[in-house]
Amino acid sequence: PIQVHLLHVLRDDERPAESVEKQLMALARRVEDAGVDCTFEILPGDPLACIPDAASRFHADCIAMTVSGRSALDRTVIQSTYHQLREAVTCPVLAMGPRSDSERGRGARLETVSCPLDDMERSQDALPDAAAIALAYGARLHVPIANWDPETAEGIRENAQLRLNSAFTGRIPIECEFTLIESRNLGKSFVRSIENAGADLIVTAAEPKSTLAETIHPSVTDSFAMLSTC
Repeated sequence: PIQVHLLHVLRDDERPAESVEKQLMALARRVEDAGVDCTFEILPGDPLACIPDAASRFHADCIAMTVSGRSALDRTVIQSTYHQLREAVTCPVLAMGPRSDSERGRGARLETVSCPLDDMERSQDALPDAAAIALAYGARLHVPIANWDPETAEGIRENAQLRLNSAFTGRIPIECEFTLIESRNLGKSFVRSIENAGADLIVTAAEPKSTLAETIHPSVTDSFAMLSTC
């Protein structure tokens, strides 16, 4: 059975732990009302130490967290917890960007899973996981492929098809749609394609980068976290 563990890392300048505990108790009740076992804890200290430790103790399969819409300059001065955390853990990190009240109130659904691919081989590492999630939830798989050269994009599609065939040992048991995008602006092109497909979840494999590299050329994953609404 699936279990959710809520963790709040209390910093020195935060409000008293009693107030945080009330919020976590309310959240835990909402999770349990949905039929999922839920526990919670409050730990003082550094999030980059506490979160990986908790993930290890609970054998976490995924870490879910929100990300703030920092500018490139802000990310240079202060790297977000998300950026540093994804390099410190071995399990996937589910990042949720800023959302409006109406978007938060839509409720959970999973009908379309998108797995964007570019010419980096690393991007295809997420494809088997994306397909497995789509299969588990009866969702369709949307695979947008962006590259300025049509021949390169078609080659990426063929490799992706072979990888999916290998993962499922033959016929792919889910609806799968490939979309070829001719563009040099990968982030915005991907986001536009993914929104047009009505994606509920984006699965990507992030390429490790330095803070300076992220500032000069932000990763496609960061673009999704900041620009997309799923």
